[in-house]
Amino acid sequence: MNAPATVFEYDGKPYVLALSAGNQYGGSARGDSLWLFGLEGKIEPVPPGGAVMTFAPAASGPPDLAGGKTVFDTACMFCHGEQGEGGHGGGPSLQAIKSAALVMQTVSEGRRDMPAFGATFTPAQIRDVAGYVTQKLATK
Repeated sequence: MNAPATVFEYDGKPYVLALSAGNQYGGSARGDSLWLFGLEGKIEPVPPGGAVMTFAPAASGPPDLAGGKTVFDTACMFCHGEQGEGGHGGGPSLQAIKSAALVMQTVSEGRRDMPAFGATFTPAQIRDVAGYVTQKLATK
């Protein structure tokens, strides 16, 4: 975090709000997250580093690969290339990624220089693009 947190009260309950946006000059990951913490209750422990976390809501059923290609062509191709080989936008190759869960998590939450798309795409679109990346772009 590169900004001070703020504390406020709402309906008699205290909260802490912080902006997590990264710092270009400090070399930290960029993003645009707001973190809101309530001071009541309990939070579950964070999984160990490198673990794939599940998120909700997740779409059920098999991916629609044609729909996944549409999402990829619209939002991913510029950075990752037409065939997922890595593009002019600096995105890495996706051709070796075989884990749909990892793709869904990365698309939803972002990773390194990639922004989060969890608020942009529906759970079905995230499932579909993950299926397209792992089933059509990943080299066998």
